[in-house]
Amino acid sequence: MSESVVNVTTDKLEKKPLTKGSASANAEAFEPDKWARDSEYWLTSVGYMIGYGNIWRFPALMYNGGGWTFLVPYLFALILIGIPVWLIESAFGQLIDCRMHARWGTLQPRLWGVGIAQTIVCFFMATYYVTLICWSLSFFFDSFKAG
Repeated sequence: MSESVVNVTTDKLEKKPLTKGSASANAEAFEPDKWARDSEYWLTSVGYMIGYGNIWRFPALMYNGGGWTFLVPYLFALILIGIPVWLIESAFGQLIDCRMHARWGTLQPRLWGVGIAQTIVCFFMATYYVTLICWSLSFFFDSFKAG
């Protein structure tokens, strides 16, 4: 199996073979990660879609937004915006077939920063949600202590 590098300096996607002594670190930057099983992909997607915010914050938003009347615009936005954007993002990731930080640069070299911004946002979101989950677990286990 020969290795190849995606050339991001042109508008077209070109695969160039790596020669002996070429930088394999550059090849690793563009080589996509693969899911071992389809179930991993679906569980990760469902985890991102549902998320901690829907469990923790959605009931409060629904209560403050008017109860069941809040569900109408929520479902409207979910069906017309949320699901199509997820489908486009998934198809885009499968079509470009390289790591997230390099995807936008393969389409247009001037868009290289979009992938980096996505990576940074994912990092801060993960940090935020891990903190919330740790607090929740801490409170959960503290609730079993005798007062």
